[in-house]
Amino acid sequence: MPRDILAGERAQLEKASDGVNQLVLDDSFDRAWRRVGLALDRIGFTVVDRDRSKGQYFVRYSDPETAAKSEGLLNKLMFWRTKDEKPEQYRITIAQADPSEVGALLRRSYNPNVVALRGLEKPVVAAVNGPAAGAGLALAVACDVRIAARSATFVPAFTAIGLVPDSGITQTLGRVLGQSAALEWMISGERLDAAAALERGIVSRVVEDGDLAAEAADLAADLAAKPTRAIAMTKELFAASGEATLEQQLDHEARLQETAAAGADFAEGVAAFRDKRPPEFTGR
Repeated sequence: MPRDILAGERAQLEKASDGVNQLVLDDSFDRAWRRVGLALDRIGFTVVDRDRSKGQYFVRYSDPETAAKSEGLLNKLMFWRTKDEKPEQYRITIAQADPSEVGALLRRSYNPNVVALRGLEKPVVAAVNGPAAGAGLALAVACDVRIAARSATFVPAFTAIGLVPDSGITQTLGRVLGQSAALEWMISGERLDAAAALERGIVSRVVEDGDLAAEAADLAADLAAKPTRAIAMTKELFAASGEATLEQQLDHEARLQETAAAGADFAEGVAAFRDKRPPEFTGR
């Protein structure tokens, strides 16, 4: 990691005699804490968790190529200050974390987020505007709909450095691609551009970079204008289908269809069709 990446008086990358890379921030602690995420991003890391009480950041390499060349994917960064340093200078050491911390980090940080995403009644739209690698890819796949900027890329980045896929992607990706195709992609580590992701069905559309935010907002607004209760129950049915027998799924469909047929949105949909006008759904 070249030193000039962080050129400037307030942040610079140093290499200590023991070979450990150190990021030095000249700032007050509070301001340094807010700025550290940006500084780390500039040298190729993504912050995934932090514990301010211990002065620690947990990070992953943002660039899969950097990660593949490193000795380990998960790193722990810790602030400290010595009496010989400037009063407002804090140093962060980039060092490999204890492997025993990896599982705890996943259980504390990533796993609850994936469970929360999958448990939402509302469909979740992922707008991918850059590299989706490793756990970032898993979070995107955990969403219900994915659209991508033309510059977006999709990289498994797990087995390439000797790790296994995590953050639920061994379940969610199989539902998107099928088990065989999902497994093949995960163990190959193949980097896909947005066009290839669209061709494989990982994303549903690709738009120009400058149009991504507006496209995602339009899609969300369109979904919100539909019969949202029926959409929520449809999502529930698809979520349950992987663990249910055919008979169980048929019964689940019948029970939710009874609920939908008794709702105001169904009555509005029928009336709008009869009157040849656009429906006005209320989510009831």
